[in-house]
Amino acid sequence: MGYHQAIIKVTSNGMNKKLVIVGVVLLIALGGGIFLWQKNQKEKENQYNATPTTWSQAGEYKITESPDGTLVQNQKAGFSFKVPEGWKIKDESDGVDYSLNLLSPEVKFDPDNFLLEGCFMSIETIFDKASVSNVRASIQYANKDLSEKIVQIGPYQALQRTISPSVVSTDPEVLKKVRDVVQVELPINEEILVSFILNTKKDYTERCLTFLNQTLSQISF
Repeated sequence: MGYHQAIIKVTSNGMNKKLVIVGVVLLIALGGGIFLWQKNQKEKENQYNATPTTWSQAGEYKITESPDGTLVQNQKAGFSFKVPEGWKIKDESDGVDYSLNLLSPEVKFDPDNFLLEGCFMSIETIFDKASVSNVRASIQYANKDLSEKIVQIGPYQALQRTISPSVVSTDPEVLKKVRDVVQVELPINEEILVSFILNTKKDYTERCLTFLNQTLSQISF
C-alpha cells in the first residue's frame, strides 16, 4: 500500500482526523530525513571526488645505466629496481595516467597493439589514500580461491592477483586477445601505491613470471 492510499483510507473515518495529521507530519519528517541523508551523501561524494588520484609521471622516473644493468629509480615514491637483462623500456601516457613499460626481448604486437608473443610489465605509481586503504583491506582478507595471495617485498606486504582466462576457440581474432595477467599491488605508505602488472601470452607465462619475481626481489626502498 502506497503513502497516498494509506492517507485516503484513514480520512474516510471522521474520527481519525488526528491520525491523518500525524501521518502527514511523519511523512514530512521522513521526507526531510531522506533529503538530508541524500544531501550528506552527495557532500561526501563531492569531497571524495575533489581529491583526484595523482600518477607519477615520466620525469619522476630516473633511468641510469651501469655495469650491473639498467636501474629505474622513483625518488618521489622512494623505490628503485633493476630492469631484467635484455628488456626494453617504453613509457605510455594519456596525459593523466602514466605507466613505465618493460618489454621482454621476444615481445611482439599486432598493428592494433594486441600482444602476440612474449610479455611486458607495466609499472604504475599512484598517490591516493583510498587506493592504499582498499589494497590493505584486500591483503587482510586475501583469498587463495580467488587467485589472490600475499607476497613479501622487502619490509612490505603486497597483494598478488592472477587472471588466467580459459578460452576454447580456434578463432585467431579471439586467441590474440587472450593473455594471462599477474598484478602485484604494493602499498609503500599511507598514500603511495606501486603496481607491477605482468601481461603475458600463455606460452610465456612461466618464464615471464620468473622475471617478475626477480624484479620484485630486487626492489630497494
